[in-house]
Amino acid sequence: MAGKKILIVDQKWNQEIASILSAPEVRETLLKQSMVPAPGSPEDSSAQIRADVERWKKFIAETGITAD
Repeated sequence: MAGKKILIVDQKWNQEIASILSAPEVRETLLKQSMVPAPGSPEDSSAQIRADVERWKKFIAETGITAD
């Protein structure tokens, strides 16, 4: 039962965030900061994070940059 409650909360949060990101004033503010609002599912967010990690891993490997 606890897993189902978490899923419902996740869905509710996702709906709220999508609603906020779709608001014209929020979209405008984000776009002015070169940020593109992209409401989507939690799975969409996970996929984007995985893609970003791979892209940056490749960049770091190719450039040889370090945290030093």
